Amino acid sequence: MSTYPVFTISKIKEEGGILYAIGLLDRTEQGKEKWINDGWVGSLKSGSKVAFGRWSKENELWKFKFDEEEKKKIEIIPGELVFAIDGYWGERVEITLDESIEWKKSEFYSEGQWDHEHCAICWASISEYENTNYYLGNERHPICTECYHNYVKIRNISFVPIA
Repeated sequence: MSTYPVFTISKIKEEGGILYAIGLLDRTEQGKEKWINDGWVGSLKSGSKVAFGRWSKENELWKFKFDEEEKKKIEIIPGELVFAIDGYWGERVEITLDESIEWKKSEFYSEGQWDHEHCAICWASISEYENTNYYLGNERHPICTECYHNYVKIRNISFVPIA
């Protein structure tokens, strides 16, 4: 069994500007969690690129409908095997692997009633009392120092559950 569910793309279809990848999934679960179901949001990972969309079931085949902007993020080819990652983990994988994000070491200061942030990977609190020093990606992705060094800096997605 592979690390993550594998989506084998059998064909690509475009209808009215909407791109679909159609193929077979080797499974819809990851460990004990359901990751893929009809109508659910998900992501496809090809190399270091991640694109988001929505799953739909057609008999034994699955269709992945790319969101408008997402279809530009990865190149998909019939016959290609890509990893299917649920939407929750896919967001974290994308932040970790996206080389276009500029990371800046920051120090947290509360502003008005906003007294904390959460790490976009592990959800640890970032505040004046804990994880005061953190990293901020493109002015919108707060990452605690531990997650930055363990995952983002070295492009490691081992935080995603594999069983």
